[in-house]
Amino acid sequence: MTYDHKSRTISLGTFPELTVDSGAFVGNVLRDLAREPGAPKGIVDDWHTLADWLGCGDRALTASDNARIGEAYRSYLARGIAPSKALEESFRYFAWQAKTESWPLSPVPKGVCSVFDRLLATDVEIKRQQVAHALELGEILQGNFVSSRGDPTTMRMGARWRQIVRGLTRSRRALFAALGVGALYLLLRIAGTP
Repeated sequence: MTYDHKSRTISLGTFPELTVDSGAFVGNVLRDLAREPGAPKGIVDDWHTLADWLGCGDRALTASDNARIGEAYRSYLARGIAPSKALEESFRYFAWQAKTESWPLSPVPKGVCSVFDRLLATDVEIKRQQVAHALELGEILQGNFVSSRGDPTTMRMGARWRQIVRGLTRSRRALFAALGVGALYLLLRIAGTP
């Protein structure tokens, strides 16, 4: 790792190292912001999520903590699931790069992924992206999915879903479509849309 948490500097190395270092940097900045008097509750809550996951409590972050945050951030980026529409292209690139270069990845808890999402996008952007994914799921379940992304892995996934949906009986298609509409309704309710 080329991140120095004392001086908050990153020595440029390979791309996977840079993603780890960026994650460590972000984790340290989040910790410092959360410790400021009058820090917003969301920042404090996000820091507590990371601190609980690390098991570090209120102590200073160690090199091991920074490495763990950094590795989680690299794995988060490599998933290719952007928290906002504006970041989709970047996240697709990260996923492609991770696959091409065989980045070492580790499982990232959902709560930690949510913290990273909120560091990169607003709550409104995140909710809009969730609604867009639910709409896409509805299209998949109806068998009408055509990828507009041009990403071969997404297109293959769409074709696989089309095969699955075609194999369903008419009543099961209706059930899956209803589930998709129900999921969309819940996401819209969460987003505050009537």
